[in-house]
Amino acid sequence: MSMSVEHCWLRTPQLEVRPWQRSDQASLQELSADPGCRAPWGLFKAALPAERAGFWIEQATEAMRTEFLGSWAVVRQNGIFIGCLNYVPRWLDQEEESLPVLELRFRQNVHGTEILHHAVSTLLDFIEANHQPEFIYLYLADQDPCAAEIVEWLGMEKHRTAQYEKVPVEVYRLAPGNRPAA
Repeated sequence: MSMSVEHCWLRTPQLEVRPWQRSDQASLQELSADPGCRAPWGLFKAALPAERAGFWIEQATEAMRTEFLGSWAVVRQNGIFIGCLNYVPRWLDQEEESLPVLELRFRQNVHGTEILHHAVSTLLDFIEANHQPEFIYLYLADQDPCAAEIVEWLGMEKHRTAQYEKVPVEVYRLAPGNRPAA
Protein backbone atom coordinates (compact mmCIF):
# COMPACT_ATOMS: atom_id res chain seq x y z
CA MET A 1 0.00 0.00 0.00
CA SER A 2 2.95 2.35 -0.60
CA MET A 3 2.09 5.92 -1.55
CA SER A 4 3.16 9.47 -1.24
CA VAL A 5 3.28 10.92 2.26
CA GLU A 6 1.47 13.96 0.85
CA HIS A 7 -1.70 11.81 0.75
CA CYS A 8 -1.55 11.86 4.56
CA TRP A 9 -1.28 15.67 4.74
CA LEU A 10 -4.62 16.93 6.09
CA ARG A 11 -5.37 20.65 5.75
CA THR A 12 -8.25 22.62 7.22
CA PRO A 13 -8.77 26.39 7.57
CA GLN A 14 -7.58 26.19 11.20
CA LEU A 15 -4.93 23.46 11.14
CA GLU A 16 -2.51 21.28 9.32
CA VAL A 17 -2.51 17.71 10.57
CA ARG A 18 0.47 16.40 8.69
CA PRO A 19 3.27 13.88 8.75
CA TRP A 20 6.35 14.91 10.68
CA GLN A 21 9.26 16.16 8.57
CA ARG A 22 13.01 16.28 9.17
CA SER A 23 12.77 20.05 9.61
CA ASP A 24 10.36 19.48 12.54
CA GLN A 25 12.99 17.91 14.79
CA ALA A 26 13.32 20.91 17.15
CA SER A 27 9.51 21.24 17.37
CA LEU A 28 9.19 17.56 18.27
CA GLN A 29 11.81 18.02 20.98
CA GLU A 30 9.88 21.01 22.36
CA LEU A 31 6.63 19.03 22.42
CA SER A 32 8.31 16.10 24.21
CA ALA A 33 9.55 18.52 26.89
CA ASP A 34 6.09 20.06 27.47
CA PRO A 35 4.34 18.71 30.61
CA GLY A 36 1.01 18.58 28.74
CA CYS A 37 2.51 16.13 26.26
CA ARG A 38 3.94 13.70 28.80
CA ALA A 39 2.79 10.09 28.73
CA PRO A 40 3.65 7.12 30.94
CA TRP A 41 4.88 5.21 27.86
CA GLY A 42 6.59 5.60 24.51
CA LEU A 43 7.96 8.68 22.83
CA PHE A 44 6.60 11.25 25.28
CA LYS A 45 7.85 9.53 28.43
CA ALA A 46 10.74 12.01 28.65
CA ALA A 47 12.21 14.91 26.70
CA LEU A 48 13.81 13.66 23.48
CA PRO A 49 17.43 14.25 22.61
CA ALA A 50 18.01 15.52 19.05
CA GLU A 51 19.34 12.21 17.70
CA ARG A 52 16.36 10.21 18.96
CA ALA A 53 13.87 12.81 17.66
CA GLY A 54 15.44 12.66 14.18
CA PHE A 55 15.44 8.85 14.13
CA TRP A 56 11.82 8.75 15.30
CA ILE A 57 10.72 11.17 12.55
CA GLU A 58 12.39 8.94 9.93
CA GLN A 59 10.57 5.86 11.27
CA ALA A 60 7.24 7.68 11.44
CA THR A 61 7.63 8.88 7.85
CA GLU A 62 8.32 5.35 6.59
CA ALA A 63 5.28 3.94 8.43
CA MET A 64 3.17 6.72 6.96
CA ARG A 65 4.41 5.98 3.44
CA THR A 66 3.87 2.22 3.62
CA GLU A 67 0.87 1.78 5.93
CA PHE A 68 -0.89 5.17 6.34
CA LEU A 69 -0.11 4.64 10.02
CA GLY A 70 2.14 6.68 12.19
CA SER A 71 2.26 10.12 13.64
CA TRP A 72 0.95 13.49 12.56
CA ALA A 73 2.14 16.90 13.72
CA VAL A 74 -0.73 19.24 14.59
CA VAL A 75 0.20 22.75 13.48
CA ARG A 76 -1.90 25.90 13.62
CA GLN A 77 -2.02 27.92 10.41
CA ASN A 78 0.32 30.44 12.06
CA GLY A 79 3.02 27.72 12.18
CA ILE A 80 2.82 26.94 15.91
CA PHE A 81 3.10 23.24 16.72
CA ILE A 82 0.43 22.39 19.27
CA GLY A 83 0.40 18.62 19.39
CA CYS A 84 0.90 15.17 18.02
CA LEU A 85 -1.69 12.62 16.89
CA ASN A 86 -0.78 8.97 16.40
CA TYR A 87 -2.67 6.12 14.79
CA VAL A 88 -0.50 3.11 15.47
CA PRO A 89 -0.71 -0.59 16.34
CA ARG A 90 -0.30 -1.35 20.05
CA TRP A 91 -0.06 -4.66 21.84
CA LEU A 92 -1.77 -4.99 25.22
CA ASP A 93 -0.85 -7.52 27.90
CA GLN A 94 1.55 -9.36 25.54
CA GLU A 95 -1.31 -10.27 23.18
CA GLU A 96 -0.51 -11.72 19.78
CA GLU A 97 -2.65 -9.26 17.83
CA SER A 98 -2.39 -5.51 18.05
CA LEU A 99 -5.16 -2.94 18.21
CA PRO A 100 -4.99 0.17 16.01
CA VAL A 101 -4.96 2.96 18.57
CA LEU A 102 -5.51 6.70 18.40
CA GLU A 103 -3.11 8.55 20.70
CA LEU A 104 -2.88 12.28 21.29
CA ARG A 105 -0.46 14.62 22.99
CA PHE A 106 -1.13 18.36 23.13
CA ARG A 107 0.69 21.30 24.71
CA GLN A 108 -0.78 22.64 27.91
CA ASN A 109 -2.69 25.92 27.57
CA VAL A 110 -2.02 26.27 23.82
CA HIS A 111 -5.23 24.77 22.53
CA GLY A 112 -8.88 25.05 23.34
CA THR A 113 -11.39 22.24 23.38
CA GLU A 114 -12.68 23.29 19.97
CA ILE A 115 -9.25 23.02 18.30
CA LEU A 116 -8.61 19.67 20.02
CA HIS A 117 -11.92 18.31 18.70
CA HIS A 118 -11.17 19.69 15.24
CA ALA A 119 -7.73 18.04 15.10
CA VAL A 120 -9.03 14.66 16.24
CA SER A 121 -12.04 14.82 13.91
CA THR A 122 -9.74 15.60 10.95
CA LEU A 123 -7.62 12.52 11.66
CA LEU A 124 -10.69 10.32 12.27
CA ASP A 125 -11.99 11.27 8.81
CA PHE A 126 -8.67 10.08 7.35
CA ILE A 127 -8.67 6.85 9.38
CA GLU A 128 -12.21 5.98 8.36
CA ALA A 129 -11.50 6.68 4.68
CA ASN A 130 -8.19 4.80 4.50
CA HIS A 131 -8.46 1.99 7.06
CA GLN A 132 -12.16 1.16 7.39
CA PRO A 133 -11.62 -0.13 10.96
CA GLU A 134 -14.31 -2.05 12.79
CA PHE A 135 -13.55 0.13 15.83
CA ILE A 136 -11.24 3.02 16.66
CA TYR A 137 -9.51 2.48 20.00
CA LEU A 138 -8.01 4.92 22.48
CA TYR A 139 -6.05 4.07 25.65
CA LEU A 140 -6.70 6.23 28.68
CA ALA A 141 -4.19 6.34 31.52
CA ASP A 142 -4.30 8.45 34.67
CA GLN A 143 -3.57 12.14 34.28
CA ASP A 144 -4.29 12.37 30.57
CA PRO A 145 -6.79 15.25 30.34
CA CYS A 146 -6.73 15.53 26.52
CA ALA A 147 -7.52 11.86 25.99
CA ALA A 148 -10.20 11.99 28.71
CA GLU A 149 -11.78 14.98 26.94
CA ILE A 150 -11.84 13.07 23.62
CA VAL A 151 -13.33 9.94 25.21
CA GLU A 152 -16.12 12.05 26.70
CA TRP A 153 -16.71 14.18 23.59
CA LEU A 154 -16.88 11.17 21.28
CA GLY A 155 -18.99 9.16 23.72
CA MET A 156 -16.56 6.25 23.45
CA GLU A 157 -17.57 3.05 25.21
CA LYS A 158 -15.27 1.34 27.67
CA HIS A 159 -14.03 -1.85 26.05
CA ARG A 160 -11.83 -3.24 28.84
CA THR A 161 -9.00 -2.61 31.30
CA ALA A 162 -5.52 -3.74 30.35
CA GLN A 163 -1.83 -2.91 30.62
CA TYR A 164 0.39 -1.24 28.07
CA GLU A 165 4.12 -1.13 28.79
CA LYS A 166 3.29 -2.11 32.40
CA VAL A 167 0.96 0.89 32.77
CA PRO A 168 -2.70 0.25 33.64
CA VAL A 169 -4.97 1.67 30.94
CA GLU A 170 -8.64 1.76 30.17
CA VAL A 171 -9.32 0.84 26.56
CA TYR A 172 -12.17 2.73 24.91
CA ARG A 173 -13.61 2.17 21.46
CA LEU A 174 -15.79 3.91 18.95
CA ALA A 175 -17.54 2.57 15.87
CA PRO A 176 -16.57 4.62 12.79
CA GLY A 177 -19.14 7.19 11.74
CA ASN A 178 -20.62 7.22 15.25
CA ARG A 179 -19.31 10.59 16.40
CA PRO A 180 -20.35 14.20 16.80
CA ALA A 181 -19.36 16.89 14.34
CA ALA A 182 -16.34 18.96 15.31
